[in-house]
Amino acid sequence: MTIYTSEADVWAALQLDLTENEGTEPIDKAYVATLIEAAEDLVAGFIGKSLSTFEDGVPSLLTHAVITVVQARYRNRLSPEIPAEFWSLIAEHRVWGFG
Repeated sequence: MTIYTSEADVWAALQLDLTENEGTEPIDKAYVATLIEAAEDLVAGFIGKSLSTFEDGVPSLLTHAVITVVQARYRNRLSPEIPAEFWSLIAEHRVWGFG
């Protein structure tokens, strides 16, 4: 699966120590990548279209929404909740709504 959110941006947001591969990657890179994929799928589901459909790149608000979800799931692994700000970040990009 293609990841549309910069892993480096997510690592910076999570404030991960880059200790692997001569200090260029975090030790749990693979786990964070799975969180990014899941968050991108979540965002795509809620906006009603794939992130791959944005021709000029993923809008910054959606990137921030993905990072917000990754942060919530990384920091609170036992009971992750989508932060309230998520909904305002994706609002303008939704192609459908709840009646």
